[in-house]
Amino acid sequence: MQKAFSIHKVQLAFIIAASLLIGGSVFLAADTYAMSLYKQIQNRAEGQTLYCNNPDHLMVLRASLKLACVYPETAAKKSWQPVVIDDDGNVTVSGSTSVRAHEEDHRITYTVIEGRLVDAWYDDYLNSIVLEVNSRGGGGMELLVPKQLFEEQGSFFMVLVDGDEVVFTNLQDGHSYLLQFNFTRPDPLVEIFRAVLISELDPPK
Repeated sequence: MQKAFSIHKVQLAFIIAASLLIGGSVFLAADTYAMSLYKQIQNRAEGQTLYCNNPDHLMVLRASLKLACVYPETAAKKSWQPVVIDDDGNVTVSGSTSVRAHEEDHRITYTVIEGRLVDAWYDDYLNSIVLEVNSRGGGGMELLVPKQLFEEQGSFFMVLVDGDEVVFTNLQDGHSYLLQFNFTRPDPLVEIFRAVLISELDPPK
């Protein structure tokens, strides 16, 4: 009888230990899943995905370039744009803006990697698009520009970042130019020109 009682005690102890272990794992998993965005960023490993705990929240990039999880209504009121984080961990913001040129409004679609677009306008004097970008450092941009914005203004593009010409790619279709380029400095000012080769100018008469 005493031996049987001892076996029951061992079995009971094993059941209790297993329950605590499983329960602890559940609580640990729950704690990991419920980790705040701030804690996720602090403890983030390479390749780890960031998320918002509340399914009704959007992950946005604030004016301070810090991420936050907020309701869509709050994001709209504060003009905080939703973000996408790619496989390399880069924060990407996409959207569209309108610039006024040639007495018309032209819609420009953009994507900013590791930054956000603060403002965009058309410089009538220089016939260029000017983009003010907020960024801590290196990043990139992709712009979809309607062709009529640069209608009859030259044969090739030139992109300046803080006054320095940068390499870019230009893909186009029948209606738009798709420009892609990188920047290396914080808060760059981007200027996009449609230029004319000197050889294309009319010779002096």
